Parts: sequence; structure tokens; C-alpha cells
Amino acid sequence: MDDNKKLAALHELSRFGGSERYYKHPLYKLMVYTEGVQYLRVTASPIKSACE
Repeated sequence: MDDNKKLAALHELSRFGGSERYYKHPLYKLMVYTEGVQYLRVTASPIKSACE
């Protein structure tokens, strides 16, 4: 991920606050995370998940 994409992702994170939706990890169901973490997982991950 180049620097411009990193800065854009960080800027975009500012819109996540007061979570309304939660996600469960596809392999570890006890791990629950919010929209901001989901955004990072999809945007910043070099490996795209098969669960998308």
C-alpha cells in the first residue's frame, strides 16, 4: 500500500464512530469487531479474504 492510500485510509477512519454493526471473524467466531476494523481489514489487507 503506497503512502497516498495509507493517508486516505486514515482519513476515512475518522467517519467510524459509535458502531452500529459488528462482525465476527470467519475462523474464530469469538472475535467480534466493528465497522472501522472491518474497513481496515478490507482496505489495508494485502491479501483479500474469501469471505467478502
